[in-house]
Amino acid sequence: DFIMASFFDKQGDPTMDPYTILSLPPTATEAEIKKAFRTQMLQLNPDRLSPTLTDESIAAVRVTFHNVKDAYEFLISPIHMTS
Repeated sequence: DFIMASFFDKQGDPTMDPYTILSLPPTATEAEIKKAFRTQMLQLNPDRLSPTLTDESIAAVRVTFHNVKDAYEFLISPIHMTS
């Protein structure tokens, strides 16, 4: 069975490096973060997936889609931006 790896743990802390998820260096600007997010969301959009993908592949893409969204939201959050 496919196990979903969540970006956040039970306490709400990230379990993965958000910059790695977005394929960015830690020095990325807000504009670079937004561009990487938009690019990946277009590529991973569940509505745009090939109909020939297996259920397991679709599940993996959905997990990545949600992790990209969570990583972006974490990086642009006011708490993170000011720290």
